[in-house]
Amino acid sequence: MKLLCKREDLLKTISIVQGITSGKTTMPILNNILFKAGQDKVTISATDLEVTAKYNTKMNVSKPGTTTIPGKRLLEILRELPETDINIDVDENNKITILCNKIKFKLNGLPASDFPELPNLIKEEKKLTIKQNLFKNMIKKTIFAASQNDMRYNINGVYFTSKDKEFTMVATNGHILALIKEKFETKIEEKKGMIVPLKVLNELLKNLEDNEKDINIGQIENQTVFNLENIVFTSRLIDGEFPNYGQIIDKPFDKKFTIKTETFLQAVKRIAIFASNDTNIIKMTISKDMLKLSSTTPDVGEADEELEIKYSGPDVVFGFNARYLLEIIKNIDDSEIEMNFIDSTTANMIKPVTSSNYFFLIMPIRI
Repeated sequence: MKLLCKREDLLKTISIVQGITSGKTTMPILNNILFKAGQDKVTISATDLEVTAKYNTKMNVSKPGTTTIPGKRLLEILRELPETDINIDVDENNKITILCNKIKFKLNGLPASDFPELPNLIKEEKKLTIKQNLFKNMIKKTIFAASQNDMRYNINGVYFTSKDKEFTMVATNGHILALIKEKFETKIEEKKGMIVPLKVLNELLKNLEDNEKDINIGQIENQTVFNLENIVFTSRLIDGEFPNYGQIIDKPFDKKFTIKTETFLQAVKRIAIFASNDTNIIKMTISKDMLKLSSTTPDVGEADEELEIKYSGPDVVFGFNARYLLEIIKNIDDSEIEMNFIDSTTANMIKPVTSSNYFFLIMPIRI
């Protein structure tokens, strides 16, 4: 295999797919990146057997062929090379030579035949097409709420579901829940929901653009497919049933207060300083037009702060995990927050005042 390419182009491609390679594996081939060079086109792929990234790019190919190259080492080389053309030459024993001006690197590859078989996209079943900026925002609004507890595998991802003209993403760790939905002008074919692992969503966050280019989301049996024009990510779906969150979000929240988002955020940050390392609890006391935040760390100190709010209901006292509360507030774009609740023992719904397409739930902690 022989090819010629721009250093910056190859660096961009390898930076994308290298995030997939597994650093901890008993299979050395999974640390390598697969190169398939055809007529003026090279497909560069990486996998950890759960997630796969495949990038198609144009290059000057003088000799088609295949090989696998150690991903981390290749990335380190590319980062240190000057901005100019690079020649890559691979012999029949997968010995790789990289030439750039008067710089030469030689490294050992592995046969492409050792590389795991990649998903066959011919059978891909398209689910929907969405703008990249919208989808990126939906991931940001949900991924932080997903569980990272290996014992609860069915909530270790984000749940995708569609019905009529609405696409919904939901995540929970049992203490908080995040839900966001987007409406479409045309009806979306209803499909069984799927639980998408966090790794592929984190890789998508790195590569989705803040524009209205399309991303196609599809499914192949137990795999999901994300097609971003030149790059395709595939990921094995999480088996299991996602919790029935409908019975929680449909509760009659009969009390609420509103507060400026930035005011609330900064106050929670301050009071969280003295939230005990053991419990990380912030106490929230709500009375007429007044919110008092307080925290205590034994043998260290305490903090409290009073804030003006819009509230006319009975007095209520809550305890919340400070980190979870901060994560939720940070993900609200509106200038004002609405906090809805029933009593001190049931979940609170936190949402922006002027938007209805996303909200968060947080369970109180007994204090």
